[in-house]
Amino acid sequence: MAAREALREELTKAWTHHRDGRHSAAVDAFKAALLRNPDQVDVLYGLGLAQRAGGNAAAAADTLARCLAIVSSRNEQSPADDQMAMLKRMVEQRLAETRSRGA
Repeated sequence: MAAREALREELTKAWTHHRDGRHSAAVDAFKAALLRNPDQVDVLYGLGLAQRAGGNAAAAADTLARCLAIVSSRNEQSPADDQMAMLKRMVEQRLAETRSRGA
């Protein structure tokens, strides 16, 4: 339970930085959370968005592609999970936008 609460606090901090336009701080906060949660899709998705907002399209595309691979795998394991299918589409859209616009 403590690990879940710690992750929630880390994500809140990272998303707050991102929403406030402090993209470098958001990237750092998401990366710190990623060290302890390497396959956590919320962390990867947020990191990808923060990297893109900070102008690092290449890193954002790599991060979002990693996120998509994890989500796709989970979606294949539970194809009836509508939430996972929706998340997969959302990540696919952000990745396509990032790749097509380069930012």
